[in-house]
Amino acid sequence: SLDPLKYHQSLAVYTYVTQGYALVMLQMLIFSLVLQEFSVAVMGYTACQFLLHSAHVALSPPIETIGMLQAELLSWTDEAVAKPFFLRLLNHNDAFLVLTDVEFNELDKASKEGGRLKRLFDDAKGQKLSLGL
Repeated sequence: SLDPLKYHQSLAVYTYVTQGYALVMLQMLIFSLVLQEFSVAVMGYTACQFLLHSAHVALSPPIETIGMLQAELLSWTDEAVAKPFFLRLLNHNDAFLVLTDVEFNELDKASKEGGRLKRLFDDAKGQKLSLGL
């Protein structure tokens, strides 16, 4: 699983690895069709799996870092119902996002002046990321 790569300090690593995997697989499938050799596709799949697991081991942050980041994502509010929102958002893949009333109200409160997420919302509006959040 590439999920730990989502926590890498460079946001593009996860994308690079998954797109690289897809491109190498496509290339090997084309070679397999051109050469009419099924073994090329099998070899490509094996090489891609090795590279995928190697990237996971080499590029994933330590488990302690992931735990620290998850704890940070859970501590943005004191409201127990809304706490897992950012962890849910991290793994969200749909075209739309459903918020509960509690989550919406807590996000609204945290985005206002003096709120815990004010800098995050300002960064999102300015399309930048301040270090040392």
